[in-house]
Amino acid sequence: MLIFLFLPSLPLWLAITLPVLAYVSWLDLRDLGLRPIVVFWWILFVLILYIPGWIVLKAWVIHRRRQDRQAT
Repeated sequence: MLIFLFLPSLPLWLAITLPVLAYVSWLDLRDLGLRPIVVFWWILFVLILYIPGWIVLKAWVIHRRRQDRQAT
């Protein structure tokens, strides 16, 4: 969403990819068994920061899955 502050108009590719990134984020988060509020905040984080937010989310998901594997 912050990227929209810097652009004079909404490009079509941004309008398409933003919901797609939110959906892909939800797909990553649903298997982790997090509380719904945590999932909501992560998706909101991705929506606000767009690609950098999705990269941070992906890194966190990978880290969390590695921790879960080591714990078992």
